Amino acid sequence: MYYKIIISPQLADTNAARHIDHTAIIDWFDRARVYMYREMDPTLTFRPHGLAVLTTTVYYQAPATALADVEVRTWVTKLGRKSMEVCQDLWQDGKCRAKTKTVVCGFNVDTRTSEPIVDSFRTIAEKYFWDEYFE
Repeated sequence: MYYKIIISPQLADTNAARHIDHTAIIDWFDRARVYMYREMDPTLTFRPHGLAVLTTTVYYQAPATALADVEVRTWVTKLGRKSMEVCQDLWQDGKCRAKTKTVVCGFNVDTRTSEPIVDSFRTIAEKYFWDEYFE
């Protein structure tokens, strides 16, 4: 299962080519992941157990514009002992504009070391597990 959010682009999200800047799209993906993180820890303090982003890879498919809302879908494709892969895609006017894969690991905020993903986080991640994987 995936979840989705709707984002209304602003003119400030555009660049000189009059389409949505790549940095805005990265920010939108990050904002969408926060919904899952809030389920894991409503305070977003993640103390002592948290998550740390290891990598984010973005695949730009087509330009997005400020003329229509975008839909960002988020789901988990891999869930290991210490890390998980979160995939997302961004749609506008029925066309996929960008995709991303983000790998996050369990992280102890107090000791600043990696650790296994705690069971309560794993339960939330499993809720969003979906085998839709993109290349």
